[in-house]
Amino acid sequence: MLGDHARYRLAWEAGRVRLRAGAGRRSFTLPASGPGAAVHLTTVSRLPAEVAAALARAVDRLRPHGPGHHYYPPPTMHLTVQNLDGLELDGDGGAARLAELRALFGAHPPFQVAARGLGVSAGTVFAQVLAGDATLRALRADLARLLQRHGLAPRRARLPGHANVVRFSGPVTAAFLAELARQRRTDFGSWTVTGVELVRTDRFLSGEGTTLLERLALGRLRDRGPGRGPS
Repeated sequence: MLGDHARYRLAWEAGRVRLRAGAGRRSFTLPASGPGAAVHLTTVSRLPAEVAAALARAVDRLRPHGPGHHYYPPPTMHLTVQNLDGLELDGDGGAARLAELRALFGAHPPFQVAARGLGVSAGTVFAQVLAGDATLRALRADLARLLQRHGLAPRRARLPGHANVVRFSGPVTAAFLAELARQRRTDFGSWTVTGVELVRTDRFLSGEGTTLLERLALGRLRDRGPGRGPS
């Protein structure tokens, strides 16, 4: 199995080759945002203010080379844990599914992550978010099994962890890619994920297009110790 660094390197090469082949010519269309586009159910960890600020300074150096792209405001920068599209939380059974999610997250401990360098895909620039242990991988696997139990096909994560910071809305120039390459190994900081937000949102986690449904704490059940059930 490829390590996280190798997977990021392959993603960088694939994205860079595709974008360089169409540099200055290939156009992108931004997805819709706002309340009408808030159709995605997902779990996210927002980046701490200091990490998001460091990333904002980095993407500001990209902006002159592609001013028309969408640059994520710092409060919307986030690590997606797992997309849960299709999981019904309203009506009959909704409360039970929400209880499943609470228990699942509560059974996993908090985990360390670090934003190390910028990467690129065919449509975005993202911060490479590296986990300090296997907790994120195990959490995603448990969430995938939960979705399968409810007859849903989980969306497989393309990368170990990432936080989008730019979404392309027009041609990507060679100058943009050159500046991006200079930030491949920048250290943007680290933090501990102690819980996630369960949200219904658009593709941008925009303020007007995002509804917070629940805050799901990590380690809640573990902290109770053996023999102590949920209160």
